[in-house]
Amino acid sequence: MCATPREIIYVDASLDAKKKRYKISFVGLGKEKNTYIGEEVQDTNMAERYAILYALYYIQKNGSKKKRYCILSDSANSVKRIAYTALIQKGYTISIHWIPREINLADSVSKQKAKKKPKLLNKLRIMQKESMSEIDSKKQNQKQEKKEMVRVQLTKIEKKVFTELLSYIQVHNNDVITPREFADLVIFILRKEKIAKIKGVALSMRKRFILLKILTLAPKNRLTINTSIKVS
Repeated sequence: MCATPREIIYVDASLDAKKKRYKISFVGLGKEKNTYIGEEVQDTNMAERYAILYALYYIQKNGSKKKRYCILSDSANSVKRIAYTALIQKGYTISIHWIPREINLADSVSKQKAKKKPKLLNKLRIMQKESMSEIDSKKQNQKQEKKEMVRVQLTKIEKKVFTELLSYIQVHNNDVITPREFADLVIFILRKEKIAKIKGVALSMRKRFILLKILTLAPKNRLTINTSIKVS
């Protein structure tokens, strides 16, 4: 069985000091191309991301789904912060990797004379917005997953905290506990269960236990433990 043909594409960006605008370039697909990008791009990392999008645009326009594409950039930051799921979903096989500047064939091309290509620039702006939207969406999903994991962890230790509250009553022969003592008890359980300390966990669990009527506010900002309530 024959291996799938692979196409290597080098990309780079450089600042035109005279015009104070960035140029982007790629070498691959049998072409050497460069162009100016918008004046709104005043950051090297952003320009490097545009260079990667430049290559992705030409893959979509002139590429083949029967090939594998490997995009090489000397900007590690840009390689990490680019999203191209849309092309992968269309059936293209693409990977993006970092390489040292010394072996980047697009470096010299990005410094050559370039022309403005308004239509291309508009396409790249749209791709940039889609890419950032995808990255933001991914971050939001990760944040939600983390919240859900924390919720599951807190639910897991609720019964253990309640059990420790009952033990506290037996040891101290007292059903009143201070907020500080309750916080120490929650942190003790977290450590015992080898769960990383969660910011504000003691306060949020105290509020939840008050809501469940396991704890009630007593005089002098103390908490009364209600043993008639069970944690389901």
